[in-house]
Amino acid sequence: MRLIGIAVLTLILFAFVAIAVNRSEDLFEIGGLKDIREGRKVYQLETGEARLPKKVEGTAGFVDLELLQSDEWTALAGFSGHRRFTLPLPRETAFSAAVLEIFANTELEIETAGRLQFEVNGRRRGEIVLDPGKTSMRIRIPLDSLDLARQLVEVNIKVDGENPKAECADGWTGGVVVTIEPETHVRVALDEPISSRGDALIVSGFPVRIVWPSETTEPSTTTNPEISWKWQPFLAKASFVDKATAREKDVEVPIGDLVELHKRVVQQEITRRELEGENNLNWPLPIVGQDGAAASREFRNRTSWVHRYSPTSLPDLQLPDTLDLKMEMISTDTSASWLLIVLLNGDIVYSQTLPTTQTTFEHSIALPQNIQSIDNELRISLLSDEEKNGRCLQGRPAAAKIKAGTQLDRRGSNTDELYAGVLNAMTPEISLSIQKPMTAHDLNFGFLALSNIFLHNTFDYREGGLDNLDRARPSVTIVAIENLTSALEQAAGIADPFWVAYSTLTADPNPVTFAFVGDDPNLMAAIDLHRPQSALIVVPATQEQ
Repeated sequence: MRLIGIAVLTLILFAFVAIAVNRSEDLFEIGGLKDIREGRKVYQLETGEARLPKKVEGTAGFVDLELLQSDEWTALAGFSGHRRFTLPLPRETAFSAAVLEIFANTELEIETAGRLQFEVNGRRRGEIVLDPGKTSMRIRIPLDSLDLARQLVEVNIKVDGENPKAECADGWTGGVVVTIEPETHVRVALDEPISSRGDALIVSGFPVRIVWPSETTEPSTTTNPEISWKWQPFLAKASFVDKATAREKDVEVPIGDLVELHKRVVQQEITRRELEGENNLNWPLPIVGQDGAAASREFRNRTSWVHRYSPTSLPDLQLPDTLDLKMEMISTDTSASWLLIVLLNGDIVYSQTLPTTQTTFEHSIALPQNIQSIDNELRISLLSDEEKNGRCLQGRPAAAKIKAGTQLDRRGSNTDELYAGVLNAMTPEISLSIQKPMTAHDLNFGFLALSNIFLHNTFDYREGGLDNLDRARPSVTIVAIENLTSALEQAAGIADPFWVAYSTLTADPNPVTFAFVGDDPNLMAAIDLHRPQSALIVVPATQEQ
């Protein structure tokens, strides 16, 4: 009897193991205490009507859509850390369910308490109490009907808690670091196969790789730009790839269709700005609340506001020469001082030390023209010199606010900027052509310069390059750098004046864009120095007699 009992128990155990093996995929999909395949701790955050299905798979299968910010740093450090990121949803393909999958690694110091809080599309979806030490986790958040009706999934993650070790420590201890892994995605259950070009671009990943019909197989000697153009919301980031080296999921899109897509997106952006009251065609230009310059901040030690601008989006296509800055600030340490620093493109244009007993600040700050270009970053930083020896190294609580009335202005300079000369010769719609032969690598740099200079113009594609310009409207022709000399000779016979512009990659995070009058004697020396892959030849419309 004992042997029979052992045999029966053995059969039961084998059956259980077989069922467990066969169900491992379901366990992986449902989420248990551990992610069997990756050793990650799995959390399921269900709220309201949103419940996790056993499998996220429709009649046409499923697709995983990547982070739009997959190439950006997505870590949260210290209390209270914030991070926002966005994922797309299909625009034209029917789908019935979706689950947000966040992959994260956390490191919480011993004797420190912390938690992660999650918001999706502006609604709270739950929180996780962090374990001390290092933890790999997978957070699964089902999307409800309101989420599925949107075109984007906007995620906001916050880490907060207490770090007693920050008191009386010899060095800075942030207490917690949370890293959001690029594997984070939204899994969508498809009711029909992906057939539209727009959704195929979304599915292909970010940055999107668009096939250019060039058969070159020669490897590039320099790196492609990180972005070729920004056409949101249809494309977040994209670049061209030669057909001979394209991957299976890379998408073929005729250049004329891409230009038409760009026009639709620009028109939508103009409409959005008008509806939200962002269009201001007159100086001064208010900047409160734009480009991350949120008005109010709570902080310790230091904080910064950042405002980015381009002459393409400013009144008269001119650059500002004055910042009117108005602030309020308060600190719980009345014995310390504030250091206020204003930086323009990394250069200090203003600094002043203020007592923390001073609660308001108003001043007009000069913005030099010679350090501004196509892309500009204005950074306002407020730092405290509070002494923290043997006390809390985090610093005491403080708060500051950029007040209404803070604005960019142009007052005293009548200098005609070269970029403004180029842009003033343009109209809202520009003819775009490509001087062939052209590789995808060359074309990437051409579109990089195009998007940096003509950010708010729309384009009509015209075949034939400089041989087929419509002189009734301004035109931009992309030319590979090895063909630039002959193209310059051809352009000189067509128009006077004309301009040449190009973008190059440098050690800085952002590319640098240059512009020259076509007959500038310094042009070819600059080309030899910067070695761009391609250039733009900008030709104005023929003036009516």
